[in-house]
Amino acid sequence: MRVAHYLVREPSGLFYFRLRVPMDLRPLVGRAIIKRATGVRCPRQALAITTDWAARYARVFDALRGQGMADEKLVEALLKGIRKRGTMEYRLNMATGEVEANGPEDHARALEAIREIGAITPEFRARVAAARGAVPMDMDEGIRMWALTLPMDTPNQRKGSKSKRSKVEAFHNWKRQRVQGEFQIKDVTRTDLAEYFIACKASTTKRGKPPAPRYIENQFLVLAAFFDWAMASDYYPGKRDEDNPARGHAQVPKKERKRRAKTHGFQAFTRDQVAKIFDPATYASLRTEAARWLPLMALYTGARANELAHLEIQDCYDYLGNPAVPVFDFNLLGDHKSLKTEASERTTPVHPDLIALGLWDRVKRLREAGETKLFPDLEFLAENGPGNAAQRAFSRYLERLGIEARGEGKVGMHSFRDTAITTMKLAGVRREAREEYCGHELSMRGDHDEAYGVDLQPPALAKLCHPALSFGLDLPALRKLLQ
Repeated sequence: MRVAHYLVREPSGLFYFRLRVPMDLRPLVGRAIIKRATGVRCPRQALAITTDWAARYARVFDALRGQGMADEKLVEALLKGIRKRGTMEYRLNMATGEVEANGPEDHARALEAIREIGAITPEFRARVAAARGAVPMDMDEGIRMWALTLPMDTPNQRKGSKSKRSKVEAFHNWKRQRVQGEFQIKDVTRTDLAEYFIACKASTTKRGKPPAPRYIENQFLVLAAFFDWAMASDYYPGKRDEDNPARGHAQVPKKERKRRAKTHGFQAFTRDQVAKIFDPATYASLRTEAARWLPLMALYTGARANELAHLEIQDCYDYLGNPAVPVFDFNLLGDHKSLKTEASERTTPVHPDLIALGLWDRVKRLREAGETKLFPDLEFLAENGPGNAAQRAFSRYLERLGIEARGEGKVGMHSFRDTAITTMKLAGVRREAREEYCGHELSMRGDHDEAYGVDLQPPALAKLCHPALSFGLDLPALRKLLQ
């Protein structure tokens, strides 16, 4: 036989009655789910019992909305579903209609509750209506208040907060045009978000192309965060994920994410392109020290541009005092720093080619001069990070060289990350070493290895990774450009 949707069978075999309380009645009822044991294992008996329960709760909900009158059965059902006040030792058997109370005090409390809810008066209906509604708040004022809760400590956080606010404001402007005026947060419906999703898919970017699915998904993740805040602040009705109107609309399958990352992401440079990029005759066109150093450091470390630009003199040292193992310590210590993931915090051995280019001489010179940053001339409060200027200069340099991506992909300084990883992979460096060297999330580790595994130390990483990262550059000529 077909089991009703409100019947749940537990592993013990017992059937339970499970009913979701309508969202507008949850403030009054005091719970989102009503779950009760039927006490039987036979599906027919359970259905017979719970069919009556479902009908009674339906009459309860109608009465709470001001539709219908209270009767004895309604009182019995409502008594079971009202918000618990303190510890109630009395129980109501909905199958038999019997009330069980342990002692005179519990019996008196049960009768008091019955008298309180026995008559649904106009005053009671007014209280229900007030409980159902959220606190009125205009959407524009709500966005302003929500933005005050976003982190703003670092330039990267300020950039992220600004981006999040712009995404919510985009939805606000879209709906305001539809309703031709301001509206309140509680007036937003799931249908609004469904129609906004369709509008986002139909829009075009500045280049005249449709937005990436991941971009739209990020927009709705931010909107979901905004409505989570609104629900927690009682500006929007509901308390759970399923009550959030922005959830469930834009979800990109994992397979599609991987496919798009391959076709639209940064592409690794070929060895011929690496030789062309670091030809001393053309590389001299990059004017600043950071613009010349950062691409070379990215090539040999696979690090992100801003990770390298944030390095401080104290982050460049000999591992355990051994001059044979110089390292970069990528960490969050110091001013203005930020890292993308937890795996980004790592200690990477410095390639011998970077030492031959004079990098450690530079560290020594800056330390003696009392500097704290490896590139003190950069703007560390820049919205896109201190490495942004060097990245833009490098992108213009690639255009002058005529180096372009294939298809819909991209090339830039971040391509050196893919170049280093691909080069090590082709040389047979195992994945664990590659990921630890470049600061990737460890994809092959299980829970046991996460708990008991030990990270590879810089000497071991140097032995495994450095031989593969050999590109045959003209180091003496490049060193002259870096002094």
